Amino acid sequence: MAALAKANTTGQSQRLYPRREPSVSFARRELRRVLDKWGAGDLLDAAELVLSELFTNAIIHAAPRNTSQVLVQLHLGAGLLRIAVSDGDRYHQPHKADDWTTGEGGRGLLLVEALSERWGVEPRLVGVGKTVWAELTRNLGECA
Repeated sequence: MAALAKANTTGQSQRLYPRREPSVSFARRELRRVLDKWGAGDLLDAAELVLSELFTNAIIHAAPRNTSQVLVQLHLGAGLLRIAVSDGDRYHQPHKADDWTTGEGGRGLLLVEALSERWGVEPRLVGVGKTVWAELTRNLGECA
């Protein structure tokens, strides 16, 4: 019965954060609170890593114009958690490294890819910029 209850758990949350390094820990704290409220603690470790990477990329790599805030959106439904991080920079698109040994960046997105069912980038629905998102799947069979 517990697996069925968890399978039906849904929720949405969104919050704006200042585009600065301390906001990453505030976003993780909010993620923990929300996942606990939704009964989705089984996703916490992977979700924290993914959120940290996406948010940090928005701080470090997004161009400074129109990016004073970062929007974090969480959606849980049908055994899937979607984490979306939006900034105001539509020009600098994230890309993953070809492998772990070369290049200066992109290794964090290899981690996002490994922890997620899928991830991607799309234009923001409202305003200027982009949204980088990742979807994590719940293993509902182990929640009983």
